[in-house]
Amino acid sequence: MMNRLLTNWHLRRVLGLVLGLILLTQGIVYGEALAGFLAMFFLLQAGLNIGCFGAQGCAPAAYGNQSKQAPDAEIQYTEVK
Repeated sequence: MMNRLLTNWHLRRVLGLVLGLILLTQGIVYGEALAGFLAMFFLLQAGLNIGCFGAQGCAPAAYGNQSKQAPDAEIQYTEVK
């Protein structure tokens, strides 16, 4: 767990941490619960390297039928009567 917290710090993760700290400060100073919840959300994502702040980003996984043919390959059609 400590390895996950202390390694792989990059710009996006640092910005998430800074944004979370700013929101936490605003939530405490002005007494806004929404800012506090958003702060916890951003701090958890940045701190644990998960979500959009993680190494994988927000890109969806590439599952399914991945064709290995060239894009200009001949396509075969079957006629249905």
